[in-house]
Order: sequence, then C-alpha cells, then structure tokens
Amino acid sequence: MDPKLAEDTFVNGTNVVPGNSKVVHHVVVFTDPHAESDALADADGGYECFGSSGVQDTQVLGVWVPGGRPTEFPPNAGFLVPAGSRLVMQVHYHPAGAMAEPDATKIQLRLLPEPPEYRVVFVAFGNFPSQWPSGDGLQPGPNDREGVEFFVPAGVKDHTEVMKVTLPEEFMGESLVDGIRLYSAMTHMHYVGTDMKVDVERPSPQGADPAEECVVQTPKWDFNWQQTYTIDAPIEELPVLKSGDVMTLRCRYDNTMDNPFVKRALLEENLNAARDIVLGESSLDEMCIGLFNGLVKN
Repeated sequence: MDPKLAEDTFVNGTNVVPGNSKVVHHVVVFTDPHAESDALADADGGYECFGSSGVQDTQVLGVWVPGGRPTEFPPNAGFLVPAGSRLVMQVHYHPAGAMAEPDATKIQLRLLPEPPEYRVVFVAFGNFPSQWPSGDGLQPGPNDREGVEFFVPAGVKDHTEVMKVTLPEEFMGESLVDGIRLYSAMTHMHYVGTDMKVDVERPSPQGADPAEECVVQTPKWDFNWQQTYTIDAPIEELPVLKSGDVMTLRCRYDNTMDNPFVKRALLEENLNAARDIVLGESSLDEMCIGLFNGLVKN
C-alpha cells in the first residue's frame, strides 16, 4: 500500500473493512518496515504472499475475520510503524458459488499525534506442522499415522491437537526477555474446530502472576464469530509473558457431518462427505494458532 510513511507513526486503532464479505475469508495487514514490497508488487500493486507477508521484520498491524471488530488500544498505547514503511494487505478468499464483484477491501487507521507511554507488541504462536528436537512444537496426537503429524480423520468427532512453545528471547524483532504485559488474546481455527484453549506455565513468575494460567479459551468455537478478547485490568496489573514461559495450545475438532460448519464448508466446495483434514490455510484445511497483543514501556 502506498505511500511509504515519511516519519515514525503510532497507530492506536485499526479497522479492516472487507470489500466483499461473501468471498473474503480473512484479512491480515502487515508492516513492511524496509519497503521490500516495492520490488515484489506488480503493476497493480499486488503480489503473491501466501502464508506470510514475504518481507523481513514484519509485524501484524491488524486483522479481519468473520465477526471481528475494530482493534483499539488504550489512549496511552500505540503500534509503532517505522518511517519508510509500507503496509501489506494479505487477503484470503473462499468460493462464493457464483461470479463475485471485484474486491475493494480497505483499512482505516487511527493515529496518535505524539509517541505514547506504551508501545504495542504483536506475537502469535501455533500452526506447528511437526515436533521440534527440543520437544516443543506439535505434540503426539491420538490419530497420528506415522510419527507426529497434524491429521484430523474424516468421521472423528472429538479429535485433539496440542502444540507447545517456549517463548524465545526475541520474536519478530521484539525482545521478550523483560516480558510484555498481555493486553489481548485471540484464538483461530477454521470450520472443523470446536474448542481452543491456551495456557501458560511460568518457570519464574513475576509479581502476582501464577505459575500456571489459562490465557484464553473459546469452548464454543464459531468461525462466524471470531473475537479478540481484551483483559479487563489496568495496564500495570496485566499478566506478563516473557522468554522462558511455556505456552500450550490445545485445539479440538469435530470432522463429522454432525458439525454444521463442516456441512457448510463442504457445500462451498461441492462436496457431500467429510474428508481428512490437514494443516493449511484454505477453508477445508485447519489451523491452531493464538494471536496476542502486549504492551511495553515506550
């Protein structure tokens, strides 16, 4: 998206407006701090960026998913978009059953006139396709066929996938050593998901934070009503996440025709029976990912 920003900018709120909600599956807006997308974009300003923004040191500035609302931060907090940045809008589409009108998705930004007291930090974990040598990543599952894999068989009503990650010292250019105060949390799956829970274990808890805590759970997952949940507490009392903490994501799936969302997804693909599900980005693939916004002193 042009133009490149002439100076450092702090964004206090974002609102992604899908141009055609019948075909737009979800939207992710990334920062491009080095303006690398200049060289990637075609004459119409677009390029293929399946899975990520395709640029370095990127951050997620805003998202839209079905049921999503505008993202708003406290008045003394904002997301830093460095001078010279461009914004990359990644749009995921799904079949509409007929010829669709051209998409005109847009993003609205609310900017702060001065640098705020707190800077917003975005982190996201999950969608791990395998287990790592450390033992983190995708954990062994009940229906694994060969080794550890993300696999939800057709006809299985209560399948579980579990993923673990030990928070690193740095994520997307942001240091997690001193910790971030968790402001909001969001779960994300597709049509087959039914329940997702994110827990954290703290080897060295700070202040009043417990050694173990549920960060967020959506026990009645609804693809059409995906929400970002903010924590109702003053900033100085928000829970802390830092490097060394272990986050566990537990996702449950119902891959049967008893799941109305499975029926809907199959209908959109002109299919009439459940199929095996693997990890991926299309409507009939699945995900297990948590997205979080934290605050740090600016």
